[in-house]
Amino acid sequence: MRKIKTQEEIEKKKKINQLLIGGILILLMVVSTAGYSLISRDNSNDSGGSGSSEKYGDYTFFRDQGMWGVMLDGESYYFQYLPGEVENVSVSGNFSIAQYSGKVLYLVNNNPASQDILIDFNKYFLRAQGACLNSNLNDSFDSSSCEGDLPIKTCSDNLIIFENSDNETRVWQDKNCVYISGDFLKGADAFLYRTLRIV
Repeated sequence: MRKIKTQEEIEKKKKINQLLIGGILILLMVVSTAGYSLISRDNSNDSGGSGSSEKYGDYTFFRDQGMWGVMLDGESYYFQYLPGEVENVSVSGNFSIAQYSGKVLYLVNNNPASQDILIDFNKYFLRAQGACLNSNLNDSFDSSSCEGDLPIKTCSDNLIIFENSDNETRVWQDKNCVYISGDFLKGADAFLYRTLRIV
């Protein structure tokens, strides 16, 4: 024979069941959030199983939001590639931070690799902006080849020029112009590493 329960006992049992189910749901939410944050941290620290840090000479590189970072003189610098991954990029020129300090930096054929340079150099240059290159001062410049309302500059200004090329990735200097061709991201990192004296 079943005991007849009062309305108060039924409500009390219902409340206990609700609290128990609510507690289990809260526990599941906490555990799943903690698990997700651990997985996210592992993914942001690790790219293809390479680990959260890598040594190159005297420098220790760390993973931060999908990029490689390094501390130099108390400042953080970020790159798409490690120095060893851009060793095959041909780099010729005499690059230094002083060349950009307090000056305007002009970018010709702006692209995603430009952002890598701007992230690391923004603490040095006065400002950055797009520009068109007039490579020959003696010839008149056909401004129709310049898209947008961009200033026309020469290699007497600080220019970084991204040149489309199917050939090897390389970086070279002509006066104050730095040319990057081939794989722009690798070229930009090779240029940054040389300018910062990491390689």
